[in-house]
Amino acid sequence: MGDGTLVVRLGTLPSRVHTVMDSVAQVLTPLASHTSIVGDCGLGLVRLCVRGLAVSAVHERLVGAVRELPRLVAADGGYVVVEAAPPDVKQNVDVWGPLPSAFALLKALKRKFDPEGILNPGRFIGGL
Repeated sequence: MGDGTLVVRLGTLPSRVHTVMDSVAQVLTPLASHTSIVGDCGLGLVRLCVRGLAVSAVHERLVGAVRELPRLVAADGGYVVVEAAPPDVKQNVDVWGPLPSAFALLKALKRKFDPEGILNPGRFIGGL
């Protein structure tokens, strides 16, 4: 994907896919006209793609919109992952979304299998 593309995956309950898609459209439509939103009701996934982002002023508003996305799925125990984004957007959002309740377990597993912390340090959720 080029620097002017944002791709985000949201996980939610299958019964809420259509609601999340509507909410995502409301958040992103004012920012970009080249937005596609695809939902999978069988898996509970919503994937959005925004193309043609070139103006840094749009990026500032986009950072705010991306930060808003976890709120749309948090009540269901869902998640948000930014798969691709312009560098200035990536630097200002947590691409893995909010920390899960099992983060302590993830941290312990990382310590167990990578005690020296040499395998992709800082590249996973919460800087693991």
